[in-house]
Amino acid sequence: MTQDRFALDGDIRAFRISSVCEAEMAQACDDLIDNFIQRVMFESGVNLMDTYLSCPDDNFRKYISTTLPYKGNREGLRKPRHLRYCGDYLRKKYGAISLPGYEADDLIASDMVQNGAIHLGVDKDLLQIAGRHYNLAKGDWTTVTNDEAILNLYRQVLTGDTADNIPGLPKVGPKTAEKIITDPATAEQDAKDY
Repeated sequence: MTQDRFALDGDIRAFRISSVCEAEMAQACDDLIDNFIQRVMFESGVNLMDTYLSCPDDNFRKYISTTLPYKGNREGLRKPRHLRYCGDYLRKKYGAISLPGYEADDLIASDMVQNGAIHLGVDKDLLQIAGRHYNLAKGDWTTVTNDEAILNLYRQVLTGDTADNIPGLPKVGPKTAEKIITDPATAEQDAKDY
């Protein structure tokens, strides 16, 4: 029997902790990172964790994005002062993994699909992956079925993703997208209309 293991989105953790420590010395981040990991393991009962970080300057999405620049809506935004330090700390102490060309989400999704890891984070994009998810902000568990994962993916394809500067179809919000996807009586016409 395999033991439960978290796949932590280190990007979100590093960003949040470095934001909190903005006025502090960089080393103030260490205790917050350590305390977070200890607390989440204690509260969840999961004692194994792999941490993933993005390679933000080398991402394949930047090269294939043609309508709008991928995450172009974030250009010029100031990053927290200790963000790089937090990422380095996660690498050094917890063996955080990153691969050139990929984001933490990509690595977490692969770990979930290939190894049954549990997503530990708050990113809605990962709800497109069937499996178990632990929302660390709310402290609650969710299991996403294959059908729910596919629906979440198709819904986002139609509606877009404003957080990443990806446009959706005009006048298609979540409710319209779900109707387009799930109503077999109108599926053929919906495909032609959109």
